[in-house]
Amino acid sequence: MGHAARTTDENIIIMAHQDGYYEASLDNASGQSVMMTAARLLLADSEGAAAPRSITFVATASHHVGSPGTKWMHDNRATALAKTAC
Repeated sequence: MGHAARTTDENIIIMAHQDGYYEASLDNASGQSVMMTAARLLLADSEGAAAPRSITFVATASHHVGSPGTKWMHDNRATALAKTAC
């Protein structure tokens, strides 16, 4: 079965952080849970058909002191995020 073409070349990025243990476990767990649930629901809804936009899921580390991945996204935002709708 073929997949339908995307209706746009825009991207959606869903990010959640994981920055520590004990004290940070509540916000880490809630962010990761929301991201994983969104992924599960979005992937389940798109069986056999392309989503209108690409969706990228990003788990970052150490948001309080700066994650290498989020620093890279920030430093390269003109190109890396050029087609990001949300």
